[in-house]
Amino acid sequence: MIRHFKKGDLEKIKLQKEQTYEDKENWGLFEDFDTIVFEDKERVLAIVRPFFEKGGRLWLSALIGADCKDKAIPMFKAMKKLIDEWLWFGDVQRVEMVTQKDFKQANRLALLLGFQKEGVLRKYYNGIDFNIWGRIK
Repeated sequence: MIRHFKKGDLEKIKLQKEQTYEDKENWGLFEDFDTIVFEDKERVLAIVRPFFEKGGRLWLSALIGADCKDKAIPMFKAMKKLIDEWLWFGDVQRVEMVTQKDFKQANRLALLLGFQKEGVLRKYYNGIDFNIWGRIK
């Protein structure tokens, strides 16, 4: 099921080890009406927050549950469809996201979602290198 974020969703997601090193102090930004939650029988599989910016730019932030394996393919197809809709039916001209450079699953997800790697942000957060990914209309 895809729905909007509800209070308590952040506590329900079982994070992948790599995501525990990311910007946890800013996860309160997920608590917004625009945030999309993918869930299966009360299990929060993923939380996706689009940040719509001026000039047709969308910055995408996501937390993907470590226990979503059995639902991963249909969930990723639904995520790709959402991104496609933002690009084709709105004012969004560009979607961007970052992934930890050595986080194989996140990098593979970016490719599955149709993103192209555009570069590396050295020591972007907590001394960790991140890849920057983009999709354009």
